[in-house]
Parts: sequence; C-alpha cells; structure tokens
Amino acid sequence: MLKVLLKTRVLALLDQFTGGNKGKHALDKRKIAVLLLSVLLLLVAAGFLLSLLLRPIYTSLAAADKEWLYFALAGAAAFLLSFIFTAFYAQGAIFEAKDNEMLLAMPIRPTAILASRIGTLYFLNFFFAAVFLGAAGIVKLTSGGTAVIGGTIVFILSIFLLAMISTTLSCLLGWLVSLATRKARHKSLVQLLISLALLGAFYAVCWGDISKNLQAISENSEGLAGVFKGVLYPFHAMGVACTGKDFGMFLIFAAICIVPFVLMCVLMGKSFVKIVTSRVSAKKVKYEAKALKSSSVVWAMTKKELSRFFNSSSYMLNAGLGLIYGFGMSIFTAVTAMNKTAEMAQKAVEASETASGFFDKLFNMMEPGGLPFLFGLILAAFAAFTYISGPSISVESNNLWILKSMPLAASEILKSKALAHLVLAIPFSVAGSLVFLIFMKGMTPLSIAFLFLYPILANVFCALAGVLINLFYGKMNYPSIAKAVKSNSAALMPMLATGAATLLPTVLYFTVLKESGIPFQTIALISTGLLVVLDLALYAFMSSPAVQKKWDLLKA
Repeated sequence: MLKVLLKTRVLALLDQFTGGNKGKHALDKRKIAVLLLSVLLLLVAAGFLLSLLLRPIYTSLAAADKEWLYFALAGAAAFLLSFIFTAFYAQGAIFEAKDNEMLLAMPIRPTAILASRIGTLYFLNFFFAAVFLGAAGIVKLTSGGTAVIGGTIVFILSIFLLAMISTTLSCLLGWLVSLATRKARHKSLVQLLISLALLGAFYAVCWGDISKNLQAISENSEGLAGVFKGVLYPFHAMGVACTGKDFGMFLIFAAICIVPFVLMCVLMGKSFVKIVTSRVSAKKVKYEAKALKSSSVVWAMTKKELSRFFNSSSYMLNAGLGLIYGFGMSIFTAVTAMNKTAEMAQKAVEASETASGFFDKLFNMMEPGGLPFLFGLILAAFAAFTYISGPSISVESNNLWILKSMPLAASEILKSKALAHLVLAIPFSVAGSLVFLIFMKGMTPLSIAFLFLYPILANVFCALAGVLINLFYGKMNYPSIAKAVKSNSAALMPMLATGAATLLPTVLYFTVLKESGIPFQTIALISTGLLVVLDLALYAFMSSPAVQKKWDLLKA
C-alpha cells in the first residue's frame, strides 16, 4: 500500500509539470519523455551554471587546504534552496491535502499515508541535494582532485542524508503552522504571517553570522570556517566526511540527519490523525442590521476577487510576495544609496575592470538630477514581481460557468480582476515612493511626479497585461487555486512584459544613446509616455469585440 501511495504522490507531482489535473495524464509516454528530457536539460544547465560558481571557490579553498569547507558551502546552499522551495509545500501536501479524510476512511494505516507524504517531500529535497553536491563533486574531479572508492561511497551517502535535514525542518514547519492555525478565524492570513515569521527567524539565526563575516571571507577563509564549525556544524561534519578523510565525522553527520528525522516522523505520526480530522467550530457572529449599500458591478466583482486572494495563503504567498519585496527593497536601496553609494561603486570598480564601465554609467546617473528617476525605475521594475492578475482567470476553474452565466460583459469581469490587482499593488508602490522622497533632498516637482507616477503606470500595465494574457493563453483546468497560481506558466508572461516595457528604454539609453548627449531625464520621460500609451491601449483592448469573443469561447 505504501508503494501505491508513493506512486500516486509522484504522479501528482508530474501533473504539476505536465499541466494535467488527474494522475492518469502523467502516464502518457510522450509526456513522460518530454518531462524527462526537460529535467535532463535543466540538470545540465544547472550543473553548468553551478560549475562556474563553484570552480573558483574550489580552487581557492583547495589551495588553502580547506576542501571540507568547499563541500560544506555546497551542502549549505543546497539545503537553503531546498528548504525555501519545500517549506510551504509540506503543510498543504501533508496536513491539508484534500484526500486525507478519504484515505483515512479506507483500510489504510495512517502511518502509510504519512510516510507517502513525507517520502514525496524527501524526493523533492533529494533533487536539490543531488544537483548541488553532484556539481561540486564533478568540479573537484575536473579541477585535478582525486577520488577514492571509500570517499565516493561516503559522498553519495551524504547526498541522501543531506535531504533528510531539509525534509525534517520543512515537515516541522508545516506541522507547527497547522497546529497554530486550527482555531484561527482568518486561517490563510495567519498561515502566511506565521510562515514568513518562521522563515525570517530561521534566516536571522542560521545565516546572520555569515553576513557578519563577509569581510573576513573576502580576505581569508578563517571567518567562514569558524561559522561552519559553530552554528552550522552539521555542514562542517558533512564537508569533512565528503573529503573521505574522517569516517567518524560521517557517522556524526549521519546521526545529526537520521535521529531528528526519525523523531520528527514519530512526533508527527502521533498527531497526524488528530490534526487532519479535527474540526474547530467557527466563532458565531452576531447579526447587526445595517443599511444596504449599493456599488457598481466592477467594484462588487473586485471585492470578490480580493476575498479570494486573502482566503488563499498560496495565492498571497506566491503572487503577492512581490509587494513586500518591493517595499523592503525600496527601504534598503534608499538607505544604501544615501549612505554607501560612492563606497560600493568604488569597490565594485576596483574588484572588476570589466564591470567598471557599467558602474561608471551608474555612478554618473547618481547625480542629484538623475537619482530620483533611477529610484522610480527600481520601483517600476519590482512591479513585475507581483502577478496577482496573472492567474486571476485560471483560479476560477470549475466556477467559471458561474461568471459566464451572469449578465455581464467580459470587459466588466476583466476590469474587476485588474482593479483587484491595483488595489493591492498601488498602496505599496506609493509607500515605496514616499520612502525615497523622505531620504532624497532637493527634488524637483518633475522628478517627484516621475517617482510616484512611473511605478504606478508599471503596476497598471502588469495588472492589465496579466488579465489579458491569462485570458488568451492561460489554462482553465486547474483543480485548485494553489495549483492555478503555482503551475500557471501564463503568469510568467506579464512579469517579463512588464520588465521589458519599463526597462527597455533605459537599456537602450546605456547601450546606444548614452553618447548622443541626451539627458537620462529625457529618456525617463519618454518611458513614461510609452507606458501611458501602452496602458491606454490595453485598457481599450479590454472592451474590444476580440476580447468578448474569446471570453464567450472560454471553457473550463
């Protein structure tokens, strides 16, 4: 039975890549062949890019007789990425899977159900560990390193053990979030806040020391080695074990990986049934008679879109996290630009002669007249990372027929989805502009207008383009909101389109027009005019017969 459950979970993972909504679609031989070829190409590309990063690290650390630190760095990077990508998958796949109660009603042991869920999560984490450590091993062999049979066996076993660490922490994160949100009224919002808080605490505790030792790392490896021998000791043990020179350190690393993993499985096994079957009664709300307020059709549909967004932690975490990133980056960039711009630019020029031309141009633009325009471009670029409207039609899925049965024009429905995007994005954009305005001195009315207007126009473009691209190119057969948001390739297109529309004039300025003597402010104003034209064109196209025809033909 465990084998059958594991096969089912793996087929569900294949659906994430093939776009199917049932496991049987993943059995199609052609789809499997295309998927395997895609995975192979991805592995080759990832390995090549990692080799470019790892080769100079191995050369310098091997020369300093710290080969163990090289493997420790590779293992820590693999763990960090795998934990980021699987931490939020664990909660939904283990504790909030829709088939939990159905499986528990069958003559299947709960431990088998839980083991299949954890096994799938382990498979995902193993993929990251194998890519990173595999690339690290290949770089060592192609850089003159030697390998012995015993060391090779330990190295391969370390890949399997490394995946246990991220699996253990991902499961514990999902377990804690599920326990904490059982009685929460706004469950999705609480899940999002707890997940972000736990991840933030994790990064602060585990990776804060590394940032403090960056200067020491650039001069020698002693600072980084001290971090790994302290708070990151598991990776120190793994690094020493991978060198094949100390089997005792391998046993220590194996114990660090296996013991917490087993304890986690036992702990979750005792509470798994209770968590997935518990039903907490909702708090009763006392009815209060209020005057009925009327609103327009578009605004009523917009409120429905906002309600869907805030009731899905997957929707918020994947499509809306760019809001937080953009605002946080505006604070970081403003403070950094005011305090350390000249210092950072000078160090970058000294560190790389090939990059000096770029930093010279960037530093020239950091004059009082050009700096506000640069900040406006930065905020506009971050608008592309928020793709709330990108999957807004795909998330309708089986409920699409309800919208199509209403006496509403396609333009009204699409405008409401774009407006929901803007209601969320524009306040963050304005807040980011205010941060820059507070830190900047001597800004002209024109630069202030650009600082606020250009990011807003970029958000409008992203909202309108996201809805239209999803209408024409998105799929409507997703079984859940989470899958529609995570697996929707059409959501990537408005991100790329927004980045191109906002940054292309600037790229042309630096590559072609810089020597023409045209001020950068002029290019910024031309970019603003271009975005205005594009926004108006998209808005007008939304009411066109072509859009209405496509909406009428749309099927789930």
